[in-house]
Amino acid sequence: MPRTPQQIGASNRRNGKGWQLECADDLRTNRGFPHAAYELRNGVSDILGTWDVAVECTVTTWDKIWIKVDQAERDARRRGLDIWCVWKKRRGKADPGEGAIVMPAKVFWPLMADLEAYQRAEANYHLDWEKAFAAGFKAAKEGDTRDTA
Repeated sequence: MPRTPQQIGASNRRNGKGWQLECADDLRTNRGFPHAAYELRNGVSDILGTWDVAVECTVTTWDKIWIKVDQAERDARRRGLDIWCVWKKRRGKADPGEGAIVMPAKVFWPLMADLEAYQRAEANYHLDWEKAFAAGFKAAKEGDTRDTA
């Protein structure tokens, strides 16, 4: 006997909620987001506690992924956020780390630019610190420890 639409819908909701819970748990235990939690309220994203990122989790098919991307964007706008994504479950894989993150290019590329700028600033900080340390070590070796500041 074939399943009724109500049975199929209930099964999809169960699978979707299970995926959302697994994603929140993965963020807490493996990805450095200790406050990540599944949120039941409508219009706020599926997972909260991810800093300023609206995360929509889905088990939907790829042909419907843009519906979820639009939903994530609406949720992000409601929360006053500029970054959103959809965490898509990979078929046949239970591990959320094997899923895919989907976001529009207009969100992805500014993130990459910010990451590059951060990495460059971090590298410059370490380089400047090493130069200052070497200069101080050289001055101490030469006996010139005057504070010129």
